[in-house]
Amino acid sequence: MDLNNRELATLIWMAVFIGYVFFKDLDGRATNALIQLLHAFFSPKIIMVVAWATFWIALCVWALHYVGAWEFANLKTTLLWGVAFAFVTVLDVGRISEDHAYFRKTVRDTIRRYSRKWCMGSFSMMG
Repeated sequence: MDLNNRELATLIWMAVFIGYVFFKDLDGRATNALIQLLHAFFSPKIIMVVAWATFWIALCVWALHYVGAWEFANLKTTLLWGVAFAFVTVLDVGRISEDHAYFRKTVRDTIRRYSRKWCMGSFSMMG
């Protein structure tokens, strides 16, 4: 699982930004805000939802590996997908209960977004 230059640069800049914020935090407001955020995120209800989502992703990875469709080389992509899409979608429960067409819109937007990326990637490799 190698990081490319873009991912490495992103991690470095995030570390620099976080370091700068906490270095300049003379009155402790940023530290207190981070502690409150961690307390809110680690509430039992949120942890249970995240645990079930992690279990579901692990089950899907195991099943795909069992049929030969998932390899260890896919770990980075699986983790990025899990953080960027799955957990954000799972934590968007409030909107799911309000909008009856949420899943249809989410699937449509996801397919549209990735088909555009696939087409751009295919065309850029042709020429």
